[in-house]
Amino acid sequence: MKHLKLYTHILLPVIIISLLLAPSCIKRKYRVLEVTPALLERYNYKPGSYWIMRDSATGRTDSFYITSSTTTNYTRRAGLDVQNIVGQMQQLSADKADTFFWEWRYIQSDLTLKLQSKANRDVLYPCGFMKYPLTITYTSFPLNSRYYADVNESNMTDDSAFQYNNRLFLNEADGLVKVRLNHPSDSQHFVWELVRRNIVL
Repeated sequence: MKHLKLYTHILLPVIIISLLLAPSCIKRKYRVLEVTPALLERYNYKPGSYWIMRDSATGRTDSFYITSSTTTNYTRRAGLDVQNIVGQMQQLSADKADTFFWEWRYIQSDLTLKLQSKANRDVLYPCGFMKYPLTITYTSFPLNSRYYADVNESNMTDDSAFQYNNRLFLNEADGLVKVRLNHPSDSQHFVWELVRRNIVL
């Protein structure tokens, strides 16, 4: 009985503390997650790139252009891995667009476009992401009396109910061909369609 008391009062707490401290002693792996080179080669738009687009909802024409291109590093913990994420960002500006903030993001094989409302700075338009290599949705995409080859449509949004119904359409040769934006908290709706473009890679 004495031995059982000794075990309960002295050894058991030591065992519990050892088990709690054990995970912190495990050496964490460090992984660097780079942007896919093939993705950057085709879609890493540089300053000098622009897209002249028409909003089919209002008839207004606007120009969207790359103002800066930066590489950003940040860390994320995933289980026992410490991941150093290398993200490539391209900032876009527009002359008159009611959407205030546009940003291409490239992380590993993912390409995303982030947009923010000008009228309501708290409103972000989720446009989902595309994985490279892109899955071609349309081998021939008609738009304003022109046809674009091999256009990919974004197939994910941040909203499971699909209330936003935001879509991106792009291809390798022309970049952004069409953007459809809708947000339940914003009275504005946009369908930007490509008129002409200049792409610098």
